[in-house]
Amino acid sequence: MMVLGELFLTALAALAVENLFFTQGMGFARVLHGAQKGRDIGLYALLLTGFSLLSSLLMIPLGNLLPTQEFVWLGLLGAAVMAACYLLACLVLVTLCPGVYRKVRWCLAPAAINTVVFSLPFLGRLHQWNGWQAVGFALGTGLAFFLSTWLLTEMLPRLRSLDMPASFRGMPGVFLYLAILALALLGFARIS
Repeated sequence: MMVLGELFLTALAALAVENLFFTQGMGFARVLHGAQKGRDIGLYALLLTGFSLLSSLLMIPLGNLLPTQEFVWLGLLGAAVMAACYLLACLVLVTLCPGVYRKVRWCLAPAAINTVVFSLPFLGRLHQWNGWQAVGFALGTGLAFFLSTWLLTEMLPRLRSLDMPASFRGMPGVFLYLAILALALLGFARIS
């Protein structure tokens, strides 16, 4: 039961923090692009989850091998691990499933890069986690992206409505909507 609690708490923390990234612009471009196009949101979220899971599971043993736990070294290690995960994913898909690779190659690199960006708040602790916390982080990251994009996809037509005041129509409404969503998730996660 304690393992399940760790998994859900880490997923909830990742969900809350990732939505802060989305409202601050770091992952917002990909969310907005996904919401406007409306295509393959689930595929991108799945790739993001897979990269997050693989990189965080690899960071657990590799982070403890560093002589110092300074953020710079952890950041470099995290970027190197993610680059290795990306190259491994490309190699496996090209050799074993070329049809799948042709379908996902457009979003493979952005998913890998966004995984590095989304793991920044957790880099100081990533190597101290257990496997279940890594799974929770990966699920929370993928779920955060999927929920934000899905909710924004549903809201974009309403945010462009002529019934809305002109000062809130379009992008200001999007930012306001995502900020309220992030605040709600922070309140739900009890993060201060």
